[in-house]
Amino acid sequence: MNKLFRCPKCKTAKKDAKFCSECGEKLESFSDASGIWKPEAMWRVTTQGDEEGRTTKQLGVHEGHIVDIAHKLSAESFYDLCFEPVLAVKKAEIREPRSSVHVTLGYDSGTTTMESSARQAYFRAMIKDRDDVKITESNYYGAVVFNFKKKEPVRGGPNDR
Repeated sequence: MNKLFRCPKCKTAKKDAKFCSECGEKLESFSDASGIWKPEAMWRVTTQGDEEGRTTKQLGVHEGHIVDIAHKLSAESFYDLCFEPVLAVKKAEIREPRSSVHVTLGYDSGTTTMESSARQAYFRAMIKDRDDVKITESNYYGAVVFNFKKKEPVRGGPNDR
């Protein structure tokens, strides 16, 4: 059995390390004194996808107590739920958003083969409840451009004097 450690802050498991590579916290043992894994963690959960066990269905990464997660996912189980501690979670590096981005939908949407004006109308109908983006023609095949409107600061708050 491998010796695992976990970060008390990030809840991710690590092998053979003393400090978390994500936040720098000192790692704690993933097991109790008798070597039994602790139930509270970040878990990658799978189940068999068919009777013969030839395929595996990914049920995602879930954080919490193994009992609560097992109960929540019980209807998704084929034979059993397989829990593995997540050994690393790479935190997404969030960069400053752009003012626009080209967007496509999958081929099955039918939008890739539409005329540009029809494709723009489709996307406008799709996001009709959003007024913070303007849709324009793209020079990329089957795409439109989402032009994000700059959000104005809210005026009239207690610090606005």
